[in-house]
Amino acid sequence: MVNRWIRYTGWTLLTVIGLLVICGLLAGYVFDGEIKTALVRELNKNLEVPIEVSEQDIRFSVFRDFPD
Repeated sequence: MVNRWIRYTGWTLLTVIGLLVICGLLAGYVFDGEIKTALVRELNKNLEVPIEVSEQDIRFSVFRDFPD
């Protein structure tokens, strides 16, 4: 009885973690351009002199530098 509960809990946690990883990766690919544009726009709001940055120079990843 306890083993069954542990097994179901483990599979449920693995499923939830897997879904979160997939959603994070999809969000990174789908919204990549919008995130980069918003980042440059917000930086320019806070700077005295606006910066010119190409979106190819900005690297965006949801999980590559995760805890940082």
